[in-house]
Parts: sequence; C-alpha cells; structure tokens
Amino acid sequence: MNCSENSSSCRILLIAVLVSLLLMCGGLGLFFFHQASLMKGQLAQSERLVAEYDANSVAKVNLFVTGLQNFARSNPDMNPILAKYGLLPGQGQPSPIAAPSKK
Repeated sequence: MNCSENSSSCRILLIAVLVSLLLMCGGLGLFFFHQASLMKGQLAQSERLVAEYDANSVAKVNLFVTGLQNFARSNPDMNPILAKYGLLPGQGQPSPIAAPSKK
C-alpha cells in the first residue's frame, strides 16, 4: 500500500464515522423532541389534576379535619391520634389544613 491508498481509506473511514455521528445526533434530537412533547402533555394533565384537587379535595379534607377536631372535643381519647399528626387545635398548626399557596 502506498501513501495515497492509505489516505484514501482513512478519508473514507472518516467520512463514514462523521455520517454515522450525524445520524446518531439527529436520532437523539428526534428522541428528545418526542420526550419533550410527551412531558408537555403530562404537565398539562398534572396541572388539571392539581387544580381539581385544590377545587374539590382541599375543602373536603378541611371539613373532615374539622369534624375530627370537633369529635376530639367530646372524646379526649382521640387527642393522641390528632397530636400524632399535628391536627390538634391550638398547637400552632393551622386548623384546619391550609390550602397550598398559588404561584
């Protein structure tokens, strides 16, 4: 093999490596684009779920906690359970559970 054949085979090998690298980068870019679009859909779904929780469930949880606290006033055996979860009124905790702040 002479010098010209070596440089020709090296050039072909370099071009093949560069083309394969270009194809891999393009495929990776498409993969990331697809993943980003999936994440946007999941984010919208999660935001709807959180909004529905804030609108419906927080009020029900607050009503339930208030009922537990009222029950504990007439049944002191319930106080250790409420104290375990920080739900006793007058512990410096919000009573009932405060809704999360909006950003």
